[in-house]
Amino acid sequence: PAMLAAGYRTVAMAGQVNNASRGAFGTRTRTYARKPMKLGRCSQKSLYVGFSTVRIEALTSSEELAGPGTPIAAASVEIPGAPTPVVRLLFGGSQTFTIPGGCDLYFADELTPSMFGLTEFEDSAEIITNTISDIPDGAVVYVCGQTLGTSYIYDPAVDTRAPADLVMIQGGINQPSGGATLPGPAPVMIVGLPVDGKTQVPSLFVATDSIGDRLSDGGGVGDNGGGYCKRAAFAAGIPFFSHSLGGRQIGHWNANNYFSRAYARFCTTTYCSLGTNDVGGGQTDTRIWASLQKFYAQMRSFGHTKVMQGTIPPRISTGARNGSQENILTNYRCTDLANQFPWYTSGVGGIGYELGGYKDQANTRIRNGIGVSGGPDALLDIAALCSDADSGPSKYKLRSFTSSL
Repeated sequence: PAMLAAGYRTVAMAGQVNNASRGAFGTRTRTYARKPMKLGRCSQKSLYVGFSTVRIEALTSSEELAGPGTPIAAASVEIPGAPTPVVRLLFGGSQTFTIPGGCDLYFADELTPSMFGLTEFEDSAEIITNTISDIPDGAVVYVCGQTLGTSYIYDPAVDTRAPADLVMIQGGINQPSGGATLPGPAPVMIVGLPVDGKTQVPSLFVATDSIGDRLSDGGGVGDNGGGYCKRAAFAAGIPFFSHSLGGRQIGHWNANNYFSRAYARFCTTTYCSLGTNDVGGGQTDTRIWASLQKFYAQMRSFGHTKVMQGTIPPRISTGARNGSQENILTNYRCTDLANQFPWYTSGVGGIGYELGGYKDQANTRIRNGIGVSGGPDALLDIAALCSDADSGPSKYKLRSFTSSL
């Protein structure tokens, strides 16, 4: 609350919620994560790096899990080209610390430009964090499954160098012998204050599922966080925080997102593309629209100036069908334009992604709700961009991975 009251907001691109967990691999108990988080198009005079021990997952209606404490052996921040390129990240003046269990945001000590020999943190500067964590015996730590940069888990008996020394090596370290390339604990967010006389750049809270996370996307794994919406924000220099995970429903958010509301409060605008998994779960267009309206209202209550919504794209199969002509294999992507079938769900009446199903009905509600009380402010009509107008909005008009919009 004090950080919000002081005016700190999300200022880095590639902020990401924890959406996975990591345990030890035998004697491989130490993780090293090097994560770049480029600043948006506004110079900053003060930065705070935030960690979290909360994760989201799509298997429960509550969606959130409060994890155990995460011990950090050492951490640093690197700004390539700065007079002092690497500065140790401290917590209450200590280089070792534990992120408390069930903590939405835990900020390290303030970073100022003078620590790096700078007069300001210039817009578009790359802020790289290096974090080393030791996984307690039998415990797990929460991580982002799509951590950018490099991340390893290794045996500390193989590479015996002290964590306090490793994080200060400019350019990072190579994967230790016997290590594995797996995500480790890393910061989820960087917040900042603009230099005097500057207006803070808007920041985007991205609420999406696998389509926007970096999976099921026409660009494959994507760049700089993946997903069409995040790539667009990165290209425009707009800081963002990705609250994304495959399988998420808009109904999940409204069930219980107490911790995650902290992340949203540090952003100023919203983009939501949730809805496809609600259709897949048998939710009606009426219920989906009601859930979206609750989400819009909450984002506005946090002071978000614009709430944007994407329509639900087709969900198809190019696989086999059973005796009832229901799809068995659903890969959601379209790799064969001539042999694609809308995915029929087992929801209410079996109505889902076929022409005129709940997907189409929900998209009609979204389009008609733009600018209307209780609706979103702007529309990104992904469904219209992707769909085959000749055969109806239930099929794709372009192949995944080989075409671009």
